Amino acid sequence: LNLDETKIIRNNIDFSFQNNQNLFDQDDFLKNTYFIDSNFRKISKNLILNVIKARLDEILEILKKQLIVPGFNLNSGINFLLTGEGSNLLNLEKYCENFFRLSTKKISQNNIENDNDFEKNFASSLGALKIIKDGWETEAIPEIREKNIEKIGFFAKIFGNR
Repeated sequence: LNLDETKIIRNNIDFSFQNNQNLFDQDDFLKNTYFIDSNFRKISKNLILNVIKARLDEILEILKKQLIVPGFNLNSGINFLLTGEGSNLLNLEKYCENFFRLSTKKISQNNIENDNDFEKNFASSLGALKIIKDGWETEAIPEIREKNIEKIGFFAKIFGNR
């Protein structure tokens, strides 16, 4: 399978792993219709779903480890926010809710366009993301001045320093 074919399959996967019959034939092999440019091969439903679950668990486990910060508790009533291209995957928010045991909210591009308060609600986060993305270029950083500032006379200012 090439990348485009796998994206089509990924976009049709139900991440609740309950209803994926539209992908597989009666023998539980990937349907021939998903092999657009590649030669057809028998790929079992179990293989595909086990690989997806394992990779998804691996990614979410890495994310969970990154969320472990002193004073931060995953059980403190916080919400998990899904955004970007992955938020459009079918039932991914349910999978994340089960994995993290957190209330999960999905923000798709359509929700952002309809939400007038988005910038107001996430202003501090958006500022932090801008710093991460652009570096400190957007921030005002003070210049360090010399500690030995001498008094300069009137004529020295006009004619330059000694």
